[in-house]
Amino acid sequence: MTEPFLPDSLALAIGCHHDGPGLADLSRARLPNMLHLHDEELWSTTYRFGPGFHPRDRYFPVLREQGEGSDVRDERVVAFAWVDAALDEQAGVAEPWWCLNAIAVADGRSGAGLGSYLVRKVVEQARAAGVSTLYGQTPPEAAGFWDRLGFRVGGVDEMLASDRLVTLADGRTLRPVVTPEPGHRFFVLNGLQGQTDAPRLLPAQYEA
Repeated sequence: MTEPFLPDSLALAIGCHHDGPGLADLSRARLPNMLHLHDEELWSTTYRFGPGFHPRDRYFPVLREQGEGSDVRDERVVAFAWVDAALDEQAGVAEPWWCLNAIAVADGRSGAGLGSYLVRKVVEQARAAGVSTLYGQTPPEAAGFWDRLGFRVGGVDEMLASDRLVTLADGRTLRPVVTPEPGHRFFVLNGLQGQTDAPRLLPAQYEA
């Protein structure tokens, strides 16, 4: 991936609760099917924010359009990415895997490379945090975006599976298999730490 570039009018920051109204507005406009992101109040009560310092941490970068004053509350959120260790939180999978749950860019800012910028920043932070695999799901019409950024993209409705048994937080072993939302495709990027022997997540068609 090439070095990220950001226009001078925008600033990269870690999202926080005062961004809630803007995040809810942006989600309603750009992520119409993710209804749980549309409620402004839930942004204040549901903890989705984090700096992404380690594999179990949440990472929530935002791009803010800088206002005339120095108050961050005057800045408008024009893009965000929501990343967390979903398989750890939902199933106790202790592998250093991050899920890129959502990415959104404001109407009027599309096509300016902001989505690519955020994804590159997510990959950069994942490497710094010790994450080995980054994955998520996408509607088919956006699959080319992930392919261009170096992700392996599965087929429509194709499951994503670990290539081996992994250890859960409680000591049990399991081979995780994840099913996408109907009509969606998984994207995945393995080997972020340069490992050749670490457990990987793969679309079924690529399983060895």
